[in-house]
Amino acid sequence: MKSSYIVRARHFAEMIYPFIVNCKTPNEYEQAVENFNILYKRNVRVAHGQTRIVLITSDYVLKVDYGAMGKMWGDSACELKAYNKAFNDGFAYLFARINSVMVNEKVYYIMPRIKDIGFEHNGYDDAYEVVTDEESDYLFENFRDLHYENYGWKDSHPVIVDYACASE
Repeated sequence: MKSSYIVRARHFAEMIYPFIVNCKTPNEYEQAVENFNILYKRNVRVAHGQTRIVLITSDYVLKVDYGAMGKMWGDSACELKAYNKAFNDGFAYLFARINSVMVNEKVYYIMPRIKDIGFEHNGYDDAYEVVTDEESDYLFENFRDLHYENYGWKDSHPVIVDYACASE
C-alpha cells in the first residue's frame, strides 16, 4: 500500500532536518538542500517568499518559517488558522490543505503539491479573478496576497497555495 504524502513528508522532514537545522537565509537553505539532493539522489527544489522557505518534492511541499517578518506578513501557523477558517466557512475547496508535523522540535507545514502556478499559467490574474463572484467576495473580505504566483490549478479548478491570515 502506498503511504500518504503526509507520512512521506514526515519521513522527509526527519531526513532533511540535519541539513537545514541551522539555516537562517534562503541561500543557506538552497545550499543545504543541494547537499541533501547530492547525498540522497533526490530532486528537491527550494522556493521562498518573505516569511517561508518551501521545500518542493514531486507530490508535496514542506513550508518552514524563517526570518522576523512572519508575524507581520503571516507565517505558516497563521496559514493553518486561515485554512481552518475557510474550512469552517465552507470554502476550503479553494485552498491547498495544510497540515503540521513536529520533527525534532521544529514544526513543518505540509501541503500537497499543486502544479501550474505562476504567470505562465495564470497571466496576471489574481485568485479573486478566476473564481465565482461569491468566492471572490469571500476571498477579498478574508485574505490578502492572492496574486498569480500564489495559486495553481487542480482538475481545472483554482487552488490557492499561499494565503495570508484571515481577517480577525
